[in-house]
This record gives sequence, C-alpha cells and structure tokens, in this order.
Amino acid sequence: VMLKKTIMDNKLIYFDNAATSKPLPEVIKTYIEASEFSFANPSSVHTLGAESNHKINIVRNEILKLFKLNNHEVIFTSGATESNNLAIKGIANRYKKSGNHIITSVIEHPSVLNVFKELENQGYKVSYIPVDDKGMLDLNAFKQALNKDTILVSIMAVNNEVGTIMPIKEISQIIKQNSRAFFHIDAVQAVGKIILDYNLCDLLTVSLHKLGGLKRN
Repeated sequence: VMLKKTIMDNKLIYFDNAATSKPLPEVIKTYIEASEFSFANPSSVHTLGAESNHKINIVRNEILKLFKLNNHEVIFTSGATESNNLAIKGIANRYKKSGNHIITSVIEHPSVLNVFKELENQGYKVSYIPVDDKGMLDLNAFKQALNKDTILVSIMAVNNEVGTIMPIKEISQIIKQNSRAFFHIDAVQAVGKIILDYNLCDLLTVSLHKLGGLKRN
C-alpha cells in the first residue's frame, strides 16, 4: 500500500527501465479498447473473429514497417524467453540435416545460453565465442569458428549486463561470406536505444515491455 501511494504521489524515481518499463498511457488505453471490442478469437470464421484477425494483421504490418523489415514475418509470443527458444530450436531442428554446428557468445542472456546447452546435450556441436574485457565479441575467433556445418549464429545486439553494443553489421558480413548459417539477433536491449539495420538478421527477438508496452506477469 505504501509503495502504491508513493508511486501515485510521484515521489518514487525509477531507474530500472532496462529490466522493464512502465506501460505508456496510450498502450493501456489501446489494451482496454482491444479487450472490450476486439476480444473474439481471430481464428473464428464469424464477423467478430474476422475483425480481430484483421486488426492483428494490421499490427503485424505496422511492426514490419516500423522496423523496416522486407522479408520477415511477425510471430507473437509470451515474451523474449519464448521468442529466443522458438528461434534457436526452430532453426536447429529444421536444418539439422544440413549441419549440426551452432554458434553463440559466452555472454548471451540465459534464455539463449541455456538453449544452446540443451542442444549441446542433444548432440549439436556448439562454439561459444569469447569476448574481450569490454564484452566485445572476438571477431577473429568467430570467423574461425564458422564452417560448412554451421546452421545458426545467435548473438545479442546489446548486452543486458554491461551494455556492450555488438558489431552486428560486421558479424552479418562474416556470416554471409563464410557460411550459409542463419543469423539470430536478441535485440531486447537494443530496440529503442540504438539505430540498427534489422534486415541484417534472419530472426529477431524483441520484447515490448522494455519499450513502454505491457508485460506478462
């Protein structure tokens, strides 16, 4: 009760927006309106369902336009952990007949590292690329790790602990020049903070609660 009163009195200064941000008023308003008027199952064939599906597709197109993505599609998940799991496991399982080598860095978020460890236990060969004392990826080690069996590279755009901005453009170029691997970017800490060409990657993870959107508790 005291915490709620303090927030309402605007006496609390919040410094943890990198973890989660306060929902914007317009987001809350839109959520309430959608819950009241667009509640129908978008997979239903009746009118309300079709309207809900239409609005969701509008949102998908707006997201693609906002991120200036040309050859991507939008998949909604419960959050970044599910998105990272879906991206990594999806590519690994779909293309395992083309190769069993996957690459990430040693400082990825646990929702990425734990997936790689799980896949490693399943028989995939995993290269964990080191970083320097500033958290920057060792590009030489990364280039040497790529081979004909590499099917996936997953590197975060901005580190969630120390804020290191990874050289995504250079990483993308190295991948294209030395392999046929898919490139996944965990951009949770990057979106809204740095300018980045997201067309450089094949798969992208974003979490809107870092940007004033709602989060799943």
